[in-house]
Amino acid sequence: MKSKNGVTLVELIVGISITMLLMISIGIFVSSGLSNIFIQDKSLGNMFSINDFSNEIRKTTENLEKKVSIISSEKVIFKRKRNLDEGGFAFIGTFEKNDFCENGEKTKHIFIKNFIPFKIGGKLTNKIKVGDFTSDQKENKIFKNEDLIIGANSFSRENISEVSGEKVKLNGPTGLALYRNELYISDTLNNRILKMKKNGKVSEIMNQKAGLEEPTGLLFDGETLYIANSGKGEILKYQKKNYSPSYKIEFNLKTKTDFNKIKLTYIKNIVEDDENLFKIEKNEKNKILEKLKKSEIDDVEINENYKIFYKNQKGEEYSEVIKESEYKEKILDKNYIPKRIEKEIYFYTSKLTNNQEIDKQELILSESEKTLLEKETFKSGLDIGFAKQEKSFYERETKKTINPDGTEKKEKKFFKIKNFKIQKFSLDLPKFTNSGEGSFSIKVELIDGEEKQNFVEEKKIFSNFEKELKVAENGLNYPNNINSIGSYETFDLSSPFEINFDKNYDKMLELPIKSLEISKNGDMLNIILKYYRNYNCDDPDGNESRISTLLIKKKIN
Repeated sequence: MKSKNGVTLVELIVGISITMLLMISIGIFVSSGLSNIFIQDKSLGNMFSINDFSNEIRKTTENLEKKVSIISSEKVIFKRKRNLDEGGFAFIGTFEKNDFCENGEKTKHIFIKNFIPFKIGGKLTNKIKVGDFTSDQKENKIFKNEDLIIGANSFSRENISEVSGEKVKLNGPTGLALYRNELYISDTLNNRILKMKKNGKVSEIMNQKAGLEEPTGLLFDGETLYIANSGKGEILKYQKKNYSPSYKIEFNLKTKTDFNKIKLTYIKNIVEDDENLFKIEKNEKNKILEKLKKSEIDDVEINENYKIFYKNQKGEEYSEVIKESEYKEKILDKNYIPKRIEKEIYFYTSKLTNNQEIDKQELILSESEKTLLEKETFKSGLDIGFAKQEKSFYERETKKTINPDGTEKKEKKFFKIKNFKIQKFSLDLPKFTNSGEGSFSIKVELIDGEEKQNFVEEKKIFSNFEKELKVAENGLNYPNNINSIGSYETFDLSSPFEINFDKNYDKMLELPIKSLEISKNGDMLNIILKYYRNYNCDDPDGNESRISTLLIKKKIN
């Protein structure tokens, strides 16, 4: 049946029902008070409802260490165990605000602050500035002026080497230091120190394996980097290792080995970004002979070229053989980064050791041939000679006999030495000076008459860039900012600096609270929170009937 307006009875009943439901809902809405909606609207971002805030307290106290300090019944600070993105410290306390109620009435609120205590001028700070650079432990980013240079949009712990800054995931970066236009960063909750080079690439130079635990402040004193290793209460210094060069090297082979010449390959590994300071030595025979003992050398054969190993701007590695004159042009071209230089020298010696044996073959020669060989090959008083043109060794044996008439007769035999046999020997090597930063090693090869390589070994003889990490001072209370050598900011749980609420990063319960009681009973931390379920700014007396209690107990590990 339809009405005159074309509406059925069923449609009319449904319409009336919907209208009644809407009116009931509006009544409930109004009776709840506008302040309730005000609270819900503000429960965004770092502002939490009671259930969510309760979970935040439980989460914050989940990894509680024994280092707990109750400052007052409403303030507690504790050390958080290192776990994923967590670590550093946490603070639970209260503060007052006057913008909850429109009439400006002050209300008390509880908040949670997770932080790495870094102090400048006695005040807690999230941002550390050195020169044009700023680290932000909350944003997990590093800025130059206001431009982002390091930091992805998440935090993470992963090994990095030669990575673009925008791909690096930081976790609570704090300390910064500059050295040679390179930026050093304490990635605190990732337990590592990073370095950004002049080309903008970032690498990890040390981590937890080296003993780092929540490193913070950094300071350079000359070439030495000081690190506030906060988690262990110590100051570390990262300095050049006192490396004693070894210019005399010894070899003890497993078996006797044949050789008739020795190949030396001088190897120089160049420290990153020091290629312009790295000198290359003249490839002159006399200079080589000056460095090696002349008495041990019969001849030197020099390869006039160098083998240079490069890395280009894309990180690709390759090598090429060039002349000395070409090297300077290469290092001026920023597309080429020299990493390693090799120089080959062959030398011939019959005096490597007194214990060597000889593999030889007797020669059948005429008297004139003997005279010529003796004149060109053998030095006075020596029975082993070296023929420079053919690069061969010869031995002379002289046998004396007495003729029937009583005169002395000398009979000479000549042998061509195929190989010497050796098992134990030593070499005196040239010294390197004023050659920039790098490591210097030598590769020794024993080669026989058939050009067969019978022995190869590479040994380091000198290094002037290797560094080591040592403890400079310990027993400190969470040292952080290093003002100067011997002067550090520390963080004492029992008497901390003033900790204030930061609306941008701290977590707070939007609902006002009546009181907060924090106590410790044995190894239990007790938190009793009395809060207003629905605070009415216009009815202060009636709010007493709207109080609920939240009790949280956490075991201190």
